[in-house]
Amino acid sequence: MKRSLTFAAILALTVLASAQTRRRPSAPPPEPAAARWLATRAYPLDDLSPLQQMIGNASVVALADGTHGTHEYFTTKLGIIQFLVTQMDFDTLAIEGSFSQMERVNGYVQGDASDLRSIIFPHQDEIDYHFWAVEEFVAIVDWMRMYNLARGDRPAISVVGIDVWDGAPAAAMVPDLVAKQRFDDAAHATTVAEQALTATDPAARNRGMALNTQWATEHRSLTGKVILWGHGEHFGKTIGVEKVKNAGMWLADIFGAGYYTIGNAMWDGVYLGLNGSVTQPQEMTIAVTAVDTDGYENFFHASGDAAFLLSLHGPLHSFLLLPRPLRDAGFSIHNNWDFRIDLTKRFDAMVYVELTTPTHPLPPPN
Repeated sequence: MKRSLTFAAILALTVLASAQTRRRPSAPPPEPAAARWLATRAYPLDDLSPLQQMIGNASVVALADGTHGTHEYFTTKLGIIQFLVTQMDFDTLAIEGSFSQMERVNGYVQGDASDLRSIIFPHQDEIDYHFWAVEEFVAIVDWMRMYNLARGDRPAISVVGIDVWDGAPAAAMVPDLVAKQRFDDAAHATTVAEQALTATDPAARNRGMALNTQWATEHRSLTGKVILWGHGEHFGKTIGVEKVKNAGMWLADIFGAGYYTIGNAMWDGVYLGLNGSVTQPQEMTIAVTAVDTDGYENFFHASGDAAFLLSLHGPLHSFLLLPRPLRDAGFSIHNNWDFRIDLTKRFDAMVYVELTTPTHPLPPPN
């Protein structure tokens, strides 16, 4: 499917230069020992009640994508979002998307009579975040809208874009926001317009996303509790492929233990991404790289479970305590990576899925 100006096209040069694939063969962990340990520590995803204790008093919980186009990552995030909203009073979903585009989505969540399947696509001068224009994200936004309609006296939930692109559309929103006496939002739209001037600088972009998340906790959320959804390279707690202090590291500085991040891992499968072309980007199904023989995925695979949630706090198996490879894909066939990371420093918890399938793109509006 051919798409317009894309997120991938703008980021290609800044990201591809630093991408490296690592292969360090080593013996995988003994499966019986890993399976026994996981049997006592991994939680099935049909009961998310352990999240209450795992997250504790954190005010920002990041759902850090392992890819931008995995069906199972979206569906597991829907369950986590529902739990955090209904059981832990989180009331804002902050998205790796632009302020102007997600404000249209937020209007739908608040009950506007708009067509979500149309407004989710970029307008003039906006970047095409193709990975949000999928059936799985529509299901999440529809749930949020229905929650608001039946919430009773509970706070309404909202959506906000925290990326720093689309400066001109953000600036164009200001007069209307002022007319509606949404002065905080108008001031923030001006800030985003300024941030967009340095959006191609990875360090500035990551810092901007962190500051915009902080703004959401202070000006958009009534409870001060925000769910953050974006790529693990941005919202983990260690430096990633861009080799700069990422948004997650900034957020850990701002919120301390109040910032909690949940990563993704898979054993095998495919995801929706782009073909890597800057001039003619097209969506395609991409197979993930093979698991490194020393990768963390070997340990998770030993459980034999289709999916589970695992805390990375408390006493851990020795296999998890050493830096090892973990696959981490992005939005393009060129972003199918395998990096050596320190898992327990990057994430607070993991959602593991054995086999994955691609998300389902929406047809562009006529």
